[in-house]
This record gives sequence, C-alpha cells and structure tokens, in this order.
Amino acid sequence: MTTTPVRRQISAVMAVVLLCLMTMAAAIVLAPRAEAGCSQMPAVPACTFTPPPRPEPPRADPPPSGSSTGGGGGGSSTGGGGGGSTSDDTPEEEKEPPKPPCWVVAEGTKWGWDEVECRKIQYGDWSNERQCYILKADPQPPAGADVWEGRTTGAIYYCTTFNWGWPRSAAFWSENPPPTNSFLGDLPTTLVPDRVRIGITPGYMRSKEARENDQIGVVGAPVWMWIPKDNPKTAYGRYQVKLLSSTGVMTVTLTAGEVRWYMGENGSARPDVVCKGRGTPYRIEFGLKESPDCGYIYRKPGLYRVRAFVVWTVETDGGWGTPPERYEGLLRASSAVIKVGEAQVPIVEDTP
Repeated sequence: MTTTPVRRQISAVMAVVLLCLMTMAAAIVLAPRAEAGCSQMPAVPACTFTPPPRPEPPRADPPPSGSSTGGGGGGSSTGGGGGGSTSDDTPEEEKEPPKPPCWVVAEGTKWGWDEVECRKIQYGDWSNERQCYILKADPQPPAGADVWEGRTTGAIYYCTTFNWGWPRSAAFWSENPPPTNSFLGDLPTTLVPDRVRIGITPGYMRSKEARENDQIGVVGAPVWMWIPKDNPKTAYGRYQVKLLSSTGVMTVTLTAGEVRWYMGENGSARPDVVCKGRGTPYRIEFGLKESPDCGYIYRKPGLYRVRAFVVWTVETDGGWGTPPERYEGLLRASSAVIKVGEAQVPIVEDTP
C-alpha cells in the first residue's frame, strides 16, 4: 500500500510534468516566426540567404505635356476676330522629391521608393546600398564556422529585412564595417558608451577555476538582475559629448534607459526580460523572494551566458547647421556566465 509521503512525491512529479507541458505549449505559440533554415538573431543564422543587390529606385514617367494651337489676331471686345487658344489646365511636370535619409525600393509607389526607419532596436542601422538593417554579430561566430568562408580577418554582420512584419536575417562577412545611412553611423567612436558591469544573483563565473566556488542558483528559485550604482555614467546614466568641426560645435546627449536581458535558456531573438530601469540589488535578507522589477526563473539546470543590452537615447542640439535629432536604440551589451543546479529532494518512506 502506497504511503502518504510517496503519494505526495508522485503528485509533485505530475505537477512538474504538467507545468513543463504548459511551458512548451506557450513557447510554441509565442515563438517568433522564422524563415525555413534561418535562425533568429542574436544566434548565428544557419541559412545561406544573401539579399540580392538592389538597384536605384525607378523614376516614374513624367505626365504628358499639354498641346497648344496657334491662331489669328484677336478681334475687338465686341467683334469676333478669330482668336488663338491655349490649354490653361495642363498640369506642370511634377518633379521627384528628394529621397529621405533612409529609403527602400517599393514597387507600385509613385516614385518607386518609400521611407523607412533609419534604425530599429535590435536589428541595427539601415543601409540604402544593401537595402537591409546591418548589425555586427555579438558574439562573433567561432573561427572555422562556414560563414567565415576560411577568412581570418574582418567580422560577421547580420543583414535583416522584413516580410509582412517578420524579420529575416542572414549573416555575411565584411572586412570593414558596412556603411549605413543612420545618423549614428557618422558619429565618432567617442560617443560609444562603456560596457556596463551587471549585478546578478546567483553570482556569475569569473573564471573556470572559480566555478566550483561561486554561488550556484537553483532551478525554480528567483534570479535577481540589476545595474550597480557604482557604474560610471558613461556605462549607465546620462552624459554629454561636444563635437567640434569646421561648421561649429554639436552637443550630443546620451541617456541610458531600459535594459534587455537575454538569459541564455531559450535562444530566442527576443529578450527574456525587459527591465525599465536599473533593477533592485539583491540582499541576503530577501531570501527566496522574487525581484520586484527585474527577475527571472530558470526551468532547467546548466551553465548560462546572460547578456544585458542597455538601450541608449541619443539627442543632438542642432549644431553643425543641422536640426535637432533624437534617436532611441543605441545598444551596448555586457555578459556574464551563471551556474544553475537542480535541488535534490530525498524521498523518505514512512516506516511501517
């Protein structure tokens, strides 16, 4: 006859199995759609899709010009001399307007092109030349991966297009950073924020030798993530940079905002957690409470690389004779490795 503690253990196992099935079903429903053979960013895509080069957008044919007919000299105001006539309702030839900074070839539109955003968070800056968003792979694929095609210099980049709202990304190699048409692509590297030092519990692995001594997380236990306040403002905060040129001075203000956390468990292109600010630092007296504003729970044991993307807003003051601009989406990533184990609960049967 089964004892009461054993029945409780069986019920607990059934509950865990049911929770796993529900989690898998939700992941299937909510997973982002991907093209066949292609992985979503930030993973290295496995597909070989290469966007074809795009031609300059076609120009529309000008409207037909009006015609006029000559005639004899006009008569008096009261008499009927045969007068010549000219069509006054003929529209003037319409000229193509100047293209916006970022445009995409669009068949069926009046001028053969349409305006697009110069920057999309997570997908990078727009390239009119390649007709896609360009983003450097971070981390880079390992040496010897097929995408390198035997090369040892340069870097791997993502080229992302959108089809009915769904992203399609492909990796390509380039010796130098591909030119883009985003304003940020023209700014000097002095504007790039520093990498932020992240806080996370359980503690992260600083070296292979220290892994056995570092704090280990437990499956099902809350994980807290935060940005420590001792980070410099150039890593998380607000600061200004003055840029000098022959046309004057431009002041650029950078402000850190939300933090997008990829916890390494799902391999999704979408962040697992989006925290609106720094998050709350963990203290030992909190015990097993969940973070009030920036937390996560792992569902299986393992070593996980956690990546934190700080989203920066960049604003210019209208220097250099340009209008003030505001861009949200400058990303700066940091990473850490944490270890998550599985708690073992001993089964003790009642003695008869």
